[in-house]
Amino acid sequence: SLICQIPARTLLQSRSNRKRNMLTRVFRKPISQNRKLLRNARIAPMIRTNINFKPAVPAGEEPNLEEPKFDLSDSSKIYQRVKTSQLLSDLFILKFSSYNWVSDYSPSIVNIFEKMRLMRLLYNVCKFSGIYGHFVAGDTVSTALDITSQRPFKSILCYSVEKSTTDDKELDKTLQLLIDTIEMSDGRADFTAFKIGGLTDHAIVLELQKRIKNIPVADIVGKSNEEYISMVNNTGEPLSDYLKSTLAKLLERLDILFTNTVKKQVAIFIDAEQTWYQEAIHHLYMFFASRYNTENSWIYNTYQLYMKSTSETLDGHLQVAKDYNFFLGAKCVRGAYMEEERKEALEQSYPDPIHDTLEDTHNSYDTAITSLLLKVSYGEKVSLIIASHNDQSIMAAMEFVEANPSPFYKKHLFFAQLMGMCDHVSYALLENDVSAVKLYPFGPVKEVLPYLVRRMHENKGFMGRTQFERSLLRKEIKRRLLG
Repeated sequence: SLICQIPARTLLQSRSNRKRNMLTRVFRKPISQNRKLLRNARIAPMIRTNINFKPAVPAGEEPNLEEPKFDLSDSSKIYQRVKTSQLLSDLFILKFSSYNWVSDYSPSIVNIFEKMRLMRLLYNVCKFSGIYGHFVAGDTVSTALDITSQRPFKSILCYSVEKSTTDDKELDKTLQLLIDTIEMSDGRADFTAFKIGGLTDHAIVLELQKRIKNIPVADIVGKSNEEYISMVNNTGEPLSDYLKSTLAKLLERLDILFTNTVKKQVAIFIDAEQTWYQEAIHHLYMFFASRYNTENSWIYNTYQLYMKSTSETLDGHLQVAKDYNFFLGAKCVRGAYMEEERKEALEQSYPDPIHDTLEDTHNSYDTAITSLLLKVSYGEKVSLIIASHNDQSIMAAMEFVEANPSPFYKKHLFFAQLMGMCDHVSYALLENDVSAVKLYPFGPVKEVLPYLVRRMHENKGFMGRTQFERSLLRKEIKRRLLG
């Protein structure tokens, strides 16, 4: 069975004199059950306030109660790699982006400029103000790589084009661009990212979503593409010739992409999409992970922990990966489509798939992270990307890492943030000798601006809560200029 041992240690919040209380309780249950247990035991709120989970201390040994090294208050240490001019620019952009009207009206502004065919003008305005360069790494792979080479972080290159097509030539063009990105990233970038929907007609993803409920994940491990198509085709009514051909082309494109990923040793992760696509994407991930993740986590899946079903899905994937001896690469996020998901659920009259409260989402996320950290620290075949802009989740994870040293972190644990967001955390992670990763979006201006707008809208709450980061920037600028 899946094991999640979670004796908990709570750090009280007085910075001048932190007193440590030990809560020792071991949960030997899957992630999905631990979430409920934590909530029912009223331990969930502690996760949000500097909790540290620690494997059981061997008999006769004292627990490590030293002050944590990870500190987000020392601006001089955090920003020691950053020029003053960059600090000033970051402060201006974060302040500007924190206004609600920026995220509220930016979609309408982009639409107006697009209808008037003035996207180049809008781009120049964004570029001149520094906003575009703060969040986007240019319009080509080479410009993105030039930018990543100037930054101290590990990098994820993401071709961030927000479009869908059924044209095979366009889909093959996207595939080629992803392959070129991997080729050019060789030795210069660590990860790439893509969406399944960028390589196929969404119609086949929707069809898979209906059929995979009758195809257990364990049954597709080790199967060929032809066998997978046959299993899908034999579930319910036979696929139309178009859908069968579309599925075959998708599997072929993914094979080509992942073959290049392993060959160049540039890991890749599959971005999450909406719930009406996501179970099919999970299914495809496990099909290919069992084929390509035998020696390392070259392919990562994205798990959206704001979904009520994700903990159970993650448990199932962990079990199958363990049973069939391949690596599970997990990129854990809270989620990106909440407004769209809830609107669709309301219109289609089905239960809301999102957790009822923000606290439930925090609980779900932190519980999953803790369980996965434990597995990584023990050397199980799990790799983890903690993709979060939440200071408390990152601090909790870092307290675990500090209290539980492991040689497996270097290769199998990463903390990721978007370019231009939560930089104070990224720099602080670097100073603590863990793998800090930045996602660098790139692409043609006309097509990336919608991505930038969506990201700002998704992170509206985060952008409005950058007071702490802005205060750190002001503190460091004042220290440098006034002494």
